[in-house]
Amino acid sequence: MFSNNYVVPSTQFKVFGEPKEISKIADSGKKIVNCFCGDCGTTMYRWGDGFGGKEGMRIIQPGILDDKSALDNLRPALEMFIEERVKWIPAIEGLAQHEGMPPP
Repeated sequence: MFSNNYVVPSTQFKVFGEPKEISKIADSGKKIVNCFCGDCGTTMYRWGDGFGGKEGMRIIQPGILDDKSALDNLRPALEMFIEERVKWIPAIEGLAQHEGMPPP
C-alpha cells in the first residue's frame, strides 16, 4: 500500500526502551534492520547498510513521535516504489518518482 517515512540522523533521534530488531537483505543486496517496540510490537524505525549503518540515518515512522509539531513544516521530497502504488492514490505533483530505491 503506502508508508510515510522520515529520514533523520541517528544523533537526532532518541528511543526510550530497548527495541527488538529483525534484519533482512533488501532488494539492493544490503542489510536493513527493522526495529519494533519491545512492549507492543509497533514498527518504529529502520536502519541499514544503505543508510550509513547503525550509526547513520534512521527511517522513522512519524506516528511514533511524541512531538507531532515537529512534522508541521516537513514536506515529502520524493516517492519511492511507485510501481506498488494502489490505483486510487495519485502521485504527489512536483515530487521525484522512483520505481524502487533512488540512487545514493
